[in-house]
Amino acid sequence: DHASGIQVVEAMATSVARLVSRGISLARLGAGGAACVVGGALALERQSVLCHAKGLASATTAGTPSPTTFTLYQYEICPFCNKIKSVLDYLDVPYSTVDVNPLTKSELKFSADYKKVPVLLTGAGEQVNDSEAIIEHVLNLLVAEGRVPKSELARLSTDDARKWAQWADKELAVYIYPNITRNYAESFAAFGYVDDVPHFTFADRLPHKKLRAPAMGFA
Repeated sequence: DHASGIQVVEAMATSVARLVSRGISLARLGAGGAACVVGGALALERQSVLCHAKGLASATTAGTPSPTTFTLYQYEICPFCNKIKSVLDYLDVPYSTVDVNPLTKSELKFSADYKKVPVLLTGAGEQVNDSEAIIEHVLNLLVAEGRVPKSELARLSTDDARKWAQWADKELAVYIYPNITRNYAESFAAFGYVDDVPHFTFADRLPHKKLRAPAMGFA
């Protein structure tokens, strides 16, 4: 319907803005790259649009327990991390983020056996790894707390929803990163986010911009 169409456009704009926020314009990506990013935004947001389509008028009611809080450990330019943030944003769920140093992984020292992103920690101390598992866990918690209707969880379990989710993860995501690091200039801009991470020291930032950016541009 019309409302859902507006949400799709807003969802696409949100993801595209995240992916090109470091000075990488759609024009510079070219027609093919732009189509990949815009098409990917639609696919990645399908899950959150399904959850948000009916409106969340039945969300938290007065007198309910304090809602679960979420902390996402991420790389800012990681497609899988952005997928989770898009879901949380469109469900109006507050969360905090912690940028992980891709070289030292020191921010993940609490995780003994898993050193990838995304990782989600809940206010209750639960750790959930991998974007698909995180989204499923978050939705189940939100349903249990009455913040999302059960009907939306059922809609996310349809064959069509799972097909698009798998396509976004297995087919699309592998193309987004190369399209924002096609050369040295774009790679340098993409990794520029490290300058805005308060807890990264100069020694943390230097390898990413001076070594990883040229390496990705060369690749």
